[in-house]
Amino acid sequence: MDRAAGRAGAGDQDKRGSGPIRAARHMTDPAPDPWNLDGRTVIVTGATGGIGAAIARGFAAAGARVAAVDMDASRLSQLTDEMGPSHRGFAIDLRETASLGPLVAKIADDMDSPTVLVNVAGVIKRAADVFSVTEADWDFQHDVNAKAVFFLSQAFARHLRDGERPGSIVNYTSQGWMTGGFGGSVVYNAAKGAVATMT
Repeated sequence: MDRAAGRAGAGDQDKRGSGPIRAARHMTDPAPDPWNLDGRTVIVTGATGGIGAAIARGFAAAGARVAAVDMDASRLSQLTDEMGPSHRGFAIDLRETASLGPLVAKIADDMDSPTVLVNVAGVIKRAADVFSVTEADWDFQHDVNAKAVFFLSQAFARHLRDGERPGSIVNYTSQGWMTGGFGGSVVYNAAKGAVATMT
């Protein structure tokens, strides 16, 4: 009698979805697809360049809505037309840091709240040697390659914080920040070093 009650109890436990039957079912559940980004809005800067365009297309292929950011409105239009109607282009000069907060807000209003920021935009102006570098050269490369990365990331992080949303920031740098200023690119590499250390 006790054995029968014990067997009945085990059967009841299995029917409730616990015990070994539940464990077996759990082991056969399909694993979530890490590349499925359906419903996500992703900001990609430098989106019309070779690396940026490839990244934008990759996110689009994974189901994300891409907010493609660059200065060239015509090339942005070509890229977003290619990727499809779910994607939008935003033409802006990233050196205008006062515009970066409004940019994030506009993306959220026009598309959906972004949860991923990919900082790809970068410029390089090589010099023959360190004596040829001008202050304008320094400011141009640091404004795009480091300053804009920081202040756009700040605006994006503030948007996440205010909306109590999780999110991710991906910063693209260069091996040059470790190898130095070969080929007259000391200013570029210094800026990329700043990105590496702030990430």
